[in-house]
Amino acid sequence: MPLSALLEGDFFNSYIKTGNLAMISENHPDTDNMYVLKNGVLRLELPRELYERTGLVGKPIRDTGRKHIKTRYAIEIELRLSSMVHGKKGFERIVWAFENVLNNPVSWLFHDFNEVSASTDDSKETLPLSRHHPTNVTSQATMIDAAVITLPMSLYTMTEAAASNIDEDDYLALLEWLSLVVLDSPRILPNDKIDPYLCQYEVPGGDSALATDIVVLSWRGFIMAEWVTNFYLKLLVAIRKQHRGWFALSASSFKTEAIEAAEGYTLLTLPSSNAELQAAESLPAHGTMNMEYILWEMTSGSDVQP
Repeated sequence: MPLSALLEGDFFNSYIKTGNLAMISENHPDTDNMYVLKNGVLRLELPRELYERTGLVGKPIRDTGRKHIKTRYAIEIELRLSSMVHGKKGFERIVWAFENVLNNPVSWLFHDFNEVSASTDDSKETLPLSRHHPTNVTSQATMIDAAVITLPMSLYTMTEAAASNIDEDDYLALLEWLSLVVLDSPRILPNDKIDPYLCQYEVPGGDSALATDIVVLSWRGFIMAEWVTNFYLKLLVAIRKQHRGWFALSASSFKTEAIEAAEGYTLLTLPSSNAELQAAESLPAHGTMNMEYILWEMTSGSDVQP
């Protein structure tokens, strides 16, 4: 599907002007043309030669090459402006650039926030997207139930009140352990006996680490941030009601920028102390309670910061 198709007829009017969708091209930032569309704003990331040929106005951006030589440019186009209609000079310039310069077909990830999940196959075939023959993909949960792993002692003893006393090395050790849980690594199994010459990883806490069972849920796909937020809030309410311990949520994003772009995060929610739980239970239904957590945010071209 070429860029010019975004500006055609029903697709432009239904999805971009009045709709609510997100699209990401399959290309890799820093080496390829990269296109991202969300909230009506189309971002184009291009090498200098193509940027100059388009005749569109953008700004230089950082890349992984030489710092003081600008080789890539970003163009942001607000397609929901009233001036973005066929016949207007500025809009026709964009159409010309898409048809004559940026005219190669591109594979996209596409998500329509307004689409009803229960839509039938027949109704989906009448949508403007159907003429481009999309492949529909449903993200299904993968569950590892009651997996026995080695748990750092700090997660047994840590509460919201004690979290501020942890030093940076302990924060990073916890992040590394949580990352291995996500990867389903055998390094965190109680019976792991790998040759130390091949891997010297040790679960934080060493001999004091305990074997326990956990449940791991994972989804893979083009999942929106709003869905992740709602899932986290529902999980938080369910676990706090049952007075359960810690839980963690990790999310990784599709890379859309080469430098200083958010690539993912891990959120570790800590168990409350008994006193904090009792205080929460005494709150009215509309009451609120302070909550502490550890958040690691990963960005490209920078260090991990808790």
